[in-house]
Amino acid sequence: AGIDGLIMSPGNGGGLPPTGLVVTPGVGELDITVTLPEIPAGWVLSGAVAAAIKQQAPTDDFSGKWFVVSVNVGFNAITIPGLEAGEGYVVGYFLKWTKPDGKDAYSVSLSGVGTPT
Repeated sequence: AGIDGLIMSPGNGGGLPPTGLVVTPGVGELDITVTLPEIPAGWVLSGAVAAAIKQQAPTDDFSGKWFVVSVNVGFNAITIPGLEAGEGYVVGYFLKWTKPDGKDAYSVSLSGVGTPT
């Protein structure tokens, strides 16, 4: 048992979430892809964030280095580099939106797991 399903963003302001998260292992990295939602009129998709932390027992003290990548273009795919080969990681992915009133909104995160090669 691990921390699979870790919620890295509970969402805020009504941001629409992506769907279909896929984690593809690479050499020392994890490639994260998602399907983006339809953008509502007046809204702007202004960012995406992916994060990874080593898999760990849910009963232990939560610890470890976070690997976080944010982008403001190419929102449907993010690569998280600098990971240890053969180590399991839990990943999360969420979107940042700008609403028509200029306020920010964040989606609920999707989660997945992967092990870099």
